[in-house]
Amino acid sequence: MIGFKLAAACWRVLTALKQKLQEIMVRVISVDELAKHTREKDCWIAVHGKVYDVTPFLKDHPGGPEVVVRIAGRDVSDEYEDVGHSDFARDKAQEFEVGTLVGHENDTGPTGTLLKTNVPKWAQEAPPSRSVSFPLVPVVVAGVSVALVAAYMYMKSRQR
Repeated sequence: MIGFKLAAACWRVLTALKQKLQEIMVRVISVDELAKHTREKDCWIAVHGKVYDVTPFLKDHPGGPEVVVRIAGRDVSDEYEDVGHSDFARDKAQEFEVGTLVGHENDTGPTGTLLKTNVPKWAQEAPPSRSVSFPLVPVVVAGVSVALVAAYMYMKSRQR
């Protein structure tokens, strides 16, 4: 019975760890991959190094879906800024983010974000990086494994 509980606890910990790592890891999208998404039913754009799947938003776009589909599949940062999108539009865009355009993986600050033009420069600074160096993953997995083995040994010794 203890073995089953330990296995269940391990599974929960590893599942939570996997979810956290997925949040931290950034999908890097090539220009070629971006260029494949140019249809109304599959529409991606890149703005300031971030890639967005705007397909679900097309029907709600104030300028109509045609405006976005016409420029889909490429970096549209200049067009996006020329229109003068609202803070609401910039915030809403985050819901559709699917990754980072290749070459922008380490961007921080204004070039890696949708700028809010009426926000002071000091408030536009990027938060600390969420990226994780690769060696951290095995260390965390090893630490969790050691803790689980120790917990198992402790529980087994208490049964005697």
